[in-house]
Amino acid sequence: MRIHYLQVHHFRGIEHLDWKVRGNFVCLVGPGDSTKSTVLDAIEFALLPRWNPSFDDTDFNGTDTSKPISITVTVGDLPQEFMDEDQFGLELRGWSETDGLHDEPLEGDAPVLSIRLVVDESLEPKWTVINDRKPDGRTISHKDRERLGMARLGSSFDWHLSWRRGSVLSRITDVGGDKADGIALILAGAARAARKGFEPGKLTVLSDAARKAQELAQDIGVSASKKYQPHLDFQSINVNLGGVALHDGDIPLRKVGLGSRRLLSVALQREVAKSGGVTLIDEVESGLEPHRLRRLVHMLCKDAASTAGEAARVGGSIMTTHSPVAVVEVPAANISIVRSKGGKTEIFAVEPGMQDMVRKFPEAMLGSRILVCEGKTELGFVRGLDEYWSSSKKLCCFAHQGVVPVTDLAGGGSNSPSHAVRFAQLGYAVAFLGDSDVALKPTVAELEGAGVTVLQWSGGCSIEERIFADLPWNGVIEVASVALQEKGTDEVLRGLAAELALTITDLPADPGQWLGTIPVDETTLRAALGKAAKKGAGWFKRIDHGEALAERVTRCVDSIPSSSLAKTTGELRAWVDQNG
Repeated sequence: MRIHYLQVHHFRGIEHLDWKVRGNFVCLVGPGDSTKSTVLDAIEFALLPRWNPSFDDTDFNGTDTSKPISITVTVGDLPQEFMDEDQFGLELRGWSETDGLHDEPLEGDAPVLSIRLVVDESLEPKWTVINDRKPDGRTISHKDRERLGMARLGSSFDWHLSWRRGSVLSRITDVGGDKADGIALILAGAARAARKGFEPGKLTVLSDAARKAQELAQDIGVSASKKYQPHLDFQSINVNLGGVALHDGDIPLRKVGLGSRRLLSVALQREVAKSGGVTLIDEVESGLEPHRLRRLVHMLCKDAASTAGEAARVGGSIMTTHSPVAVVEVPAANISIVRSKGGKTEIFAVEPGMQDMVRKFPEAMLGSRILVCEGKTELGFVRGLDEYWSSSKKLCCFAHQGVVPVTDLAGGGSNSPSHAVRFAQLGYAVAFLGDSDVALKPTVAELEGAGVTVLQWSGGCSIEERIFADLPWNGVIEVASVALQEKGTDEVLRGLAAELALTITDLPADPGQWLGTIPVDETTLRAALGKAAKKGAGWFKRIDHGEALAERVTRCVDSIPSSSLAKTTGELRAWVDQNG
């Protein structure tokens, strides 16, 4: 089973959502309260393999019960028996990856069913398979929904570590026919045996499933202390569905660590997914160390990719995360950004062209506001400003304001404006900080048209030129001293001499002696310093050098409030504080 399309109305924090799901593995990211978990809740309820979920008034958007909750999930890669006319064959619709949903299937369409859950003020849920030809729909039972193989692995994943209706452990238990009924017969025998003493060795079928579970657990990195076996879980009152749970020796696996239980649940569901089950994982990083999280995400990505000679796990996974570790492991094309405003939830797919940005700045995917810096100098500079503002002037830090500074590390800054547009298209509030000596591509007008706030050093100059032009002379000496220390005296003096049409021997090594010794006026000397600093590899084209620049600039920027440098940094601070 694969989820193609999700429509949600009036459910919890979502008044409206239309989402065409891209691919069979999706990682949902977004700031807090963006309704990521609610999206998973909606899918879970619509495909729930149980008949008696509990709803209350708080499940209605704004607790307004005058409008019903409506959740419609359109699914493909259906069980073969669903295609029969006496099942749901007459309710089939068509799905096209280019055109979307067709109520009457067209040639080349994938056959799909639209399953709708409606909950009105009576709080009684109703599940139907619907289409435009039959809007009242046809009831779909919890047993049929169970055949779709959806599993939610969140705070209730202990459910899946015992034999109960809908658990993944039950799904990998080979009893034939109706699994729940078959397992119930086995457990009835276990209840009789319990009066004489529970003997796990007699439960051959359950033991086989436990052994299989142990093998799957080892594959994902969870080791057994002894061996997995079925055993009575004495927390349960009766020996019924749920009364027998997976044990490691005599210890119920619900007693082991959070991370191990979560990994084991995923391992079991991965086995079910071979036949088309969909896994929903909320906050995939919960309880996992970084190395175990990387392993898990890597395996989920691998499962979603079909390769020649390998059976595809067509069901795949939809997960949420707040972890940069998880984001780094997920290909950009599998990441979607969730945004919610005024009850309207939108989900934006990340372009593959953002792969490098995702790898270098995964925290940007998790923020709400992005400051795109043209190059490494600007990135280091704004980091230095952030440190100065938050520590010296008692202003809120970028993190508090949800601002994440990024730059194009691979392209020398040339691709940064394009990244700014991409972030804006994903629903982020975006500002671009860059030089004005070279025309931007996209242009300033195109950036602003995409919703990007553009901040540039005025006067057709680079950051280096602006700093050397505006700082008091003592500040110029300090900045030049940083360059001399980091790049070496010969390189700095050679570059400056070239700009002034002098020789290196004409320049003192001490920048404090330049003014008055070098045979040019101060304006010319400042301009030459700026040009020399930006050429080639540059004097400050590293993040740490940009931070060193900011440290020197902030020492004296308050003394030049009318300068262009001070005005641009002030505009930057105003953008940071817009939503503060």
